[in-house]
Amino acid sequence: MIGGALRWLVTVLWLSFGTACLALTLVINPVPARADDATLIMGGTGDPDPDANYLTDVYDAYILPNIAPQTAIPTALFTPEQGFPLTAGLTFDASVAQGLEDLQQAIAAEPSGTDTTVFGFSQSATIATLYLDDVANGSINPADPADLSFVLVGDPNNPDGGMFERFDGLYIPGFNETYSGATPDLDIPTDIYTIQYDGFGDFPQYPIDLVADLNAIFGLYYDHLDPATDYSTLTPTQVATAIIEPVSPGTAGDTTYYMIPTQTLPLLEPLVQAGAPQWLIDLLNPDLRVLVDLGYGNIGGSVDPDYANLPTPAGLLELPNLITVADDLVQGAVQGVEAALVDTGVLPESDMPDAYPFIPSLDPELTINLGQSSETLISAVTTDLGSLLEALNIPAF
Repeated sequence: MIGGALRWLVTVLWLSFGTACLALTLVINPVPARADDATLIMGGTGDPDPDANYLTDVYDAYILPNIAPQTAIPTALFTPEQGFPLTAGLTFDASVAQGLEDLQQAIAAEPSGTDTTVFGFSQSATIATLYLDDVANGSINPADPADLSFVLVGDPNNPDGGMFERFDGLYIPGFNETYSGATPDLDIPTDIYTIQYDGFGDFPQYPIDLVADLNAIFGLYYDHLDPATDYSTLTPTQVATAIIEPVSPGTAGDTTYYMIPTQTLPLLEPLVQAGAPQWLIDLLNPDLRVLVDLGYGNIGGSVDPDYANLPTPAGLLELPNLITVADDLVQGAVQGVEAALVDTGVLPESDMPDAYPFIPSLDPELTINLGQSSETLISAVTTDLGSLLEALNIPAF
């Protein structure tokens, strides 16, 4: 009896010891990623070799929720990410060309059957766009396109909003920078994230709206360039607030477009940074948003109602019904005053407007839309002008 109990005790102790050793081994040597998963992360202009914090931040916020298997280890893909004279080294086009070669080689180097996710931000989103362009035209033939997926943020080539599509074909001499059109919508899974009013990824459709232009310029800095507030600083919770934008019926591609709403207009961020009282920000925000959204053809909401997958160059004018504009401005003014009174304590918190900030509600059927014809005209001008400037072969600064 005693012998049996002793054997039972020895067995328990031995199993406990083995379990402890196994747990210690897993802590020291965690389970590695599967060999058939890969996540290649590129930086943006000025960041050719993303550090570990950047890799973790963008992986957790943008890649893990939708595409990458949880076993994939994020890996930095070195690309030049230069833009002389704003940065040292290569001009923008030369940097993008080298980055495209680097990306092509990195994808080709993955073993057959590897599920490869590519992340691109800003300039590297353009690199990814050119890679997808070459897949579309047959210049690049990945071993198995089904093994590929892309996540792009702050994409200058965003079909409906990207600056490189708004002015497709434009060439900036001296900087050697070509506006290269829209990211193609292929049958390769792709997610494109855009912060609302980011001047690179969400530029006004009608640049004649100078208020919208100025807001986009501030957005270009605060949403895209400022390392304290750019895409890599957003938490997974913030990114999860993104709105999936509609695509055209019968779309054959596999791209999902996300708009991350902006509560305070970038145009007001200098006041925020200067310590302006919240009541002033809330007072100005609604009516300014009405004026800004007119530049996007956002007739009916704060997120562009157009189909996100359709390449949309800049247009000349979309003239809304002035009565509905006036009505929106009145509603915005009322909401701004109510919010300001809540901020100052005059009204209770329960009186804060439900849908703050104010969202314009103009009726698209009450507009005079010169957009389509003027888009064709402006697209032809930017393309021809770009070709002419490129032919002049003006040297870089």
